[in-house]
Amino acid sequence: MDKIAVIGGLGALSGADLFFKLLKNKSALKNQKNYHFIFEQQLYSQIESALLHEQDIKSRKFYTFTLCKNFEQKNVSKISLPCFASHSFIDEIQKETSITIVNIFEAIANYLSLKFEKGTKIGVLTSSFVKEFFLLKNIFKTMNWHIPQIKAS
Repeated sequence: MDKIAVIGGLGALSGADLFFKLLKNKSALKNQKNYHFIFEQQLYSQIESALLHEQDIKSRKFYTFTLCKNFEQKNVSKISLPCFASHSFIDEIQKETSITIVNIFEAIANYLSLKFEKGTKIGVLTSSFVKEFFLLKNIFKTMNWHIPQIKAS
């Protein structure tokens, strides 16, 4: 059985939204005996904080690390981290856990390549932090896609 965990709490609704979509996924519904989905969200006191300071990222990193370690004890096989900003430190966290952390940007890029022709214009709604960290531009570059103009909200 594949145990897939979703870390919530870092984005206002992203974790719950992703978890709901996993539960409604046609493949998962057909093969319910093969999947066990876990959603965990702990109190994250800095949820209202803007991602402007190094301390904000350190706090997110510690929160994520703690949940990943909890998931190791539960024999989780994959972790989804739907918060875009948290992918700025995904490589650091991945080195500290034996569980595969799904790269949301690679998943999005894969979905886009399956659903849209190369050259299709898309919109991306994100934060200034994610835009400035070049997370989206990097994934589009690796796919040889045109890099869209990314606007932060």
